[in-house]
Order: sequence, then C-alpha cells, then structure tokens
Amino acid sequence: MTHTPAPTQQTARLQSIHAAAQTITLSGPIVSQSMPDPIELVVYEFQPFEDQAPLAREREIAALPLASVSRDGQFAVGIPRFDEGQQGGKRDRLYSRFRAALRAPGAEPVILDGIAFVNQLGGEPGAGISAWESEYPTSRTIKGLQVHMLDDAVALGVGHAALNLNLPTILRPAATPTTITYRMDGRDYFFDGAYLAGFDRRVKELSDHGIIVNLILLNSMKWDSVEIHPDLRGILPHPAYHPEGLISAFNVTTAEALDYYKAFVEFTAWRYMQPGAPYGRACGLIIGNEVDSQWIWGNAG
Repeated sequence: MTHTPAPTQQTARLQSIHAAAQTITLSGPIVSQSMPDPIELVVYEFQPFEDQAPLAREREIAALPLASVSRDGQFAVGIPRFDEGQQGGKRDRLYSRFRAALRAPGAEPVILDGIAFVNQLGGEPGAGISAWESEYPTSRTIKGLQVHMLDDAVALGVGHAALNLNLPTILRPAATPTTITYRMDGRDYFFDGAYLAGFDRRVKELSDHGIIVNLILLNSMKWDSVEIHPDLRGILPHPAYHPEGLISAFNVTTAEALDYYKAFVEFTAWRYMQPGAPYGRACGLIIGNEVDSQWIWGNAG
C-alpha cells in the first residue's frame, strides 16, 4: 500500500500577495506534489493587531480545492479586495494580514510558511491601484533641510525639504465648523482645517519653488503648541508609551487606533499628492522619525 504523506508547512509556500484595483491574489510554489486528495487551500484574514491562533472558521475568506487553483507547480487564489460586509461602506483589505493553509479531510489545517501582508501593488503601467500617477520629480541638487523659513531655503539653493505633520495636532474626534471631513471605509474622519490652512501654505510655497517636499508623520501628544484632544488621549498613544519620551510610536494595537492611523496617512496622501497640487505637492511620507533613538522619537516603552 502506498502512503500519501500529509501536507506540512514546507509542502507549499505563500510567496506573493498582490493587490490590484479590485482583487488581492495570494500565490506561491507547490514544493511537494505528493498530497492527499482532495485537499483544500484555505485563506484566512486577520487585522494586523489580531492573534492568528487558532485558525478559527470565522476567519476563513476562501476555501477551494488545491487542484482548482494550481498549475505548473504554482497555486494562485484571488479574493475580493473590498469587504462588502462592512457596515456603512466597503472595507479595504489592503491593510489585512493573511495566512494560507492546506487542509486535508478530517485534519487540522497546516499553515504555510511565507509572507503575511500585501507585498506587490498594481500591475502594468496605467493599471495600478493608485488614484493618481505621476513621475517622481528630480532636483538640480541633493541639498536638503528641514525648512522653517522659505526665503532662507531659496537663498541657500535647497532642493529638498522635510516638514513635520503630527497626527494628534490635526485629528479631531467629531466634526466642527472648521474641520475637514475625510471618508474611509464607510466612516467619516475629521481634521483641523484652520491648522491645515497654515500647513498648506508652507507646503505650497516650497513645492511652487520647485523644492521636493517630504512629510514626516509623527505621533506627539503636543506639537506646534497644540495638545492632543482630551477625547483621543486614550486612543492615539501607543499603550506602552512612556511620557518621558517626546514622541509616541503610532498605536496600531486596536481597531479604533489603527483606523485613525490609516485615515491620517490616507488623508495626508490625498491632500498633498493630488493633481494640480491645490494644497502644495508632497512627494513622499516618512513614517516616524529617527528610529535609532526610539525612546525619544518613537516611544513604545
């Protein structure tokens, strides 16, 4: 009698998670062709902060016969990028953590080795997932500064500038007459329009002079003389943040904190990278600052 071995972590490997406009495709090589039949390829979805064990049935978003999604020693399974079950709107799975597993009849699923997050975006030119596409600009010089005075920057011939933008400084827990509303995953988020009007001017003055602007995104409880809103004090700081640290690491350990962080990054990209640059043009986002000095600049305990 021939014994067919059960699948192991090394039977196949999750090598690529590719996000397109409407789908996310998980794929990888099948190392061993000797497996029980039938066998399922199962895809599980988690939020980044969630424990991945055990592999509960409610986390399954796809379960297909391996033979139906494999060809020439490779498997590939596509899932909808947007979760239509989100109340009030679609939830983008671009941020999710995925696990793939092989499941034989009557056996526990075997998790495959490999990656867990999207590692490829878009596809061929013109078929990407970005709302807008533009060439990254070039500068006549590598000289760059954290700019405080535009006239000095121009006089010095600066070609690159970095500006700090702090999440607690601009985020508000509810709408006011001066807030800017940004909608993400079916929910509205609110940002301080009065503060941003001044920040817009700084970005636009620099980019209009041909200076390449990068924004440093921070999570300080007080920045530019603006303190965090009292209603956000229990949400935005990292749970292990020590007040002796100047800046907290971003908190992505709960659903609410992660949503605020996602909205902050998406809103910033939307405002400063759109065509026509009505608020100025930023070309890159630096997440956090000086990670080699974590206690001061990204405190998580």
